Amino acid sequence: MRVTTAFDWKDRYNLSSGIIGGAFLALAYFGTDQSQVQRYLTGKSIGQSRLSLLFNATFKVPIQFFILFIGAMVFVFFLFERPPLLFHPVEMEHCGRAPSFHGSRRVQPGFRSASWAAEAFKTSAMQ
Repeated sequence: MRVTTAFDWKDRYNLSSGIIGGAFLALAYFGTDQSQVQRYLTGKSIGQSRLSLLFNATFKVPIQFFILFIGAMVFVFFLFERPPLLFHPVEMEHCGRAPSFHGSRRVQPGFRSASWAAEAFKTSAMQ
């Protein structure tokens, strides 16, 4: 995968659209969130309200980057590791034995073939 840095109105997934969207999200959070605005309005002075905003940004922005980093690492992990159809193998066996659930025999091979296609795509993307 590569990051597109060229600005294009027709391309939804590029670096500039992420920065513009992130700016709007930050404005929405720090400017209109009730808890944030209430914190600014209860300050004893304008300076104290500004300091509150500064401390809030200092602590909340790195936390958001950390959360996004964890999500990106989970994505990268599942590029190299095939995820299971059901994360609890005992429950998958239980579903397969249930007489009312006939789909496991059809779903599992389809899932394996989709995983195989993802593996082939990953291999071709890395070359």
